[in-house]
Amino acid sequence: MVLDLSPVFDGFVVVVMTIVSGALSFGVRVMVKRLDLQDAEHLVATVDKLAEAAAGDAYRKAILAKQDLTSPAGQQAAMAIGARYMQDHIPETIMKAGLTDDGVREIVGARIGKLLASDPTVAPTQPPT
Repeated sequence: MVLDLSPVFDGFVVVVMTIVSGALSFGVRVMVKRLDLQDAEHLVATVDKLAEAAAGDAYRKAILAKQDLTSPAGQQAAMAIGARYMQDHIPETIMKAGLTDDGVREIVGARIGKLLASDPTVAPTQPPT
């Protein structure tokens, strides 16, 4: 008498293939998420790096023009210069990040504020009372 194990073997193969298929599917999803995360991290790093450069450029131009960066008008002008710098250098990245023109100006403005805070030649002013 010969014992026929082919139905058991066939069932075993189906189970193993289902497990392998599921593992591969899971692995692919993990890799896609990891790539998306790496892409997002790269996007943030690119925007951050260029925002620093844009703020530095705007700050330098304002100083050379003897512009008062402590006034709202001076800050707005510098923010516009910095935003234009970013838009000229990384327009696709800005679009991919979903940043608006106002958002770009605010990012640059924050970096300009950081430069102002660390500039020993700029004295803090008292707000009007």
